[in-house]
Amino acid sequence: MKYLTFMLSSQLCGLELGAVRELLGYMPFKSSLGEHPSFVGWMTLRGKPVRVMDLRARFGLAMTRTDDTSMVIIESLGQTTALIVDSVVGLESLSSYWSIDSIKRSRIDPRYALGVASVNDQSLLLLDLPRTIIIPPPLPKAA
Repeated sequence: MKYLTFMLSSQLCGLELGAVRELLGYMPFKSSLGEHPSFVGWMTLRGKPVRVMDLRARFGLAMTRTDDTSMVIIESLGQTTALIVDSVVGLESLSSYWSIDSIKRSRIDPRYALGVASVNDQSLLLLDLPRTIIIPPPLPKAA
């Protein structure tokens, strides 16, 4: 299976290539309030509204932007979402990966990962896209 790889902080991450629609440089978008803090806004792409999610915010990392900051447009669960990442690295073909338990330490919560693989002596964290982009509603407060 092929994966698009990208950096988040010092962690190499990957998404199944089948969910990726296109890659864009960092583009302006309309900020929105009220949603989960990782959904930073909306943009229009070819006449279609697209939610913008900052993966650094989603995983509790400090939000930064550089000249390499990119947007990965993905399609998952019938939704188009722009994911803000630090930089796109490339493509990797993997025949297998290991359980997330095999990773010693990661700045990204393992609940959002399918597993981990080794690429050029670096751990590649394979993200579980539905878990990453779906934000469950908050639990009701006890009376």
